[in-house]
Parts: sequence; structure tokens; C-alpha cells
Amino acid sequence: MDPAAADQALFADTLYNDLVLPLRLDTQPPALSSGSEMRLRAIALVEDSRNEDSEERGEHAAALQRMEAKLDLVLALCAGVLAQQRSPLLALPVRWSARGLRVDWPASAGPLPAVCGITLQAADWLPDPIQLPVQVLATEASADGSRVWLVFTPMSDALQAALERHVFRLHRRQIASNRRQR
Repeated sequence: MDPAAADQALFADTLYNDLVLPLRLDTQPPALSSGSEMRLRAIALVEDSRNEDSEERGEHAAALQRMEAKLDLVLALCAGVLAQQRSPLLALPVRWSARGLRVDWPASAGPLPAVCGITLQAADWLPDPIQLPVQVLATEASADGSRVWLVFTPMSDALQAALERHVFRLHRRQIASNRRQR
């Protein structure tokens, strides 16, 4: 498939996000019990509770914020330990929709592997990455490396719903950030 058709298939008439994500392209498809759905649901639950107005939290808002800050520090420490024990994830520019991703693979990272899955860090505060099954839709070589379009292969309805919700949350956050910058 040519790159324009791949862009159309993955990003037309749907929400998408342009961001930099720590990721790894995998040569093996992820195990069915990878826990990605559970992680995406946990991210949504945590972020929903953090986004509530402090008035709704009542008088315990300051104590809850301190607890969340301590938890953030513990998670950052865990992330450091985990990063030492697993193969590193590269922070790369991506365009991400619920249908798939477009990844800018740098030449410095070596040749583009035979991709069957992707491991990515879905939230900067959660050190445990998610794994998703993908299939290469298109590639385009450039002087800087390659651009690869990856379509998600069929997954459970629950994982698909959790992924769609996560992409929506990222999109909403990007819009809010753009409005603050104005």
C-alpha cells in the first residue's frame, strides 16, 4: 500500500495524536495475556480520578494530592529499575489512532525490523509498557530513516474499546494543551 493510502486508512475520519512515545518494534506478536487491556483501563481510572475538580474531592484534596505525588515518585523509581532490566524503548515521533500508528524510525536505530508487534509506554507515569499486535501497512524510506505505517491486527473487543478510550483521552489532552498555549 502506498503511504498516502496508509495515512487515509489509519487516520481519516478518526481521532489521532501526534506525540513522542517510548516504544520498541517487536519481531514477535505479543502474547494474548500481555495485560495491555488491564493497563489501559488502569490508566483511564487513575487519570479520571486525578482530573476531578478539587471541590468535588472535598476537604481531603491536599492530602490526596500529596499521596499522588508520593505514588508518582515511587512509580518513577520503579520505572528506572525496570528500564535497567529490559531492552530499552526508543522515544520516537508517532501518529497514533485507534486503528494504528505511523512511526518515524531513525536510521541511527538500525534497519527496520520485521514488525509483528509494538511495545510502547502508554503513560509517562506508568513504567510498565503495553504490547499490541500490528501488521506493516506501508513503509517509506528517507535520508533520516524510515516511516512505517502499522495497522492493529484484530484484538478483543474489550482491548479495542480500552485503546479507543486511551486515544480519545490523549486527543483531549492535546487539545487542552494547544488551547493553553494560545
